[in-house]
Amino acid sequence: MSIVRNNPVQYVKPYWFVVSEKVMSPFSFFRYIFWNRETRLESPEGQQILQHELAHLTEKHSIDKLLLEVITAFCWINPFFHLMKRELALIHEFIADKKPRPMARWPHTPGPYCRWRWVTHSSR
Repeated sequence: MSIVRNNPVQYVKPYWFVVSEKVMSPFSFFRYIFWNRETRLESPEGQQILQHELAHLTEKHSIDKLLLEVITAFCWINPFFHLMKRELALIHEFIADKKPRPMARWPHTPGPYCRWRWVTHSSR
């Protein structure tokens, strides 16, 4: 919440847009999109990332993640739920990457943003 309180917040229907130097890479949470200052919104990459984050918002991925976090907190000893969290995050990325580009030439291949997220997050 300190990011929201300490940085300019702009309401762009239907979401809140927060720009901060504390944000390493853009992300969304419920109706907020958090953006770093170095990513140019006007650039093609910036537009692709914005569409990706908007897909997360419209699909309500934050609710899924929060619900699974609560379940994992209660069932912390069961490794199934920890694996489910990882898989759900990956599925959300594929959904969000595919949604902004419904007319893609190869609709069954992941887009560049999703491939980047997959490579960086699967190495953890």
